[in-house]
Amino acid sequence: MSQYTETATGKSRMLRFLDVVWRTSPRVKSDAARFYAFELAQAAALGLITTWRGDEWGVCWHITTKGLKLLTASRATTMRK
Repeated sequence: MSQYTETATGKSRMLRFLDVVWRTSPRVKSDAARFYAFELAQAAALGLITTWRGDEWGVCWHITTKGLKLLTASRATTMRK
């Protein structure tokens, strides 16, 4: 059974996925990648995550600078409330 269960939708689900990528760098065929398949596709297309590491393609997802800025900006907004 997968450890990934949640009821979040839309933007909050995307932010949760970015947090998972930032904290764990899940492998491309992991449970996280399957569970967040829609968000993964969006995040990769928007340049928020990548498997590119310097000079080669990897097997783990990593958050990009753009993705980290989005994640930290959302946390700052949440903390102000």
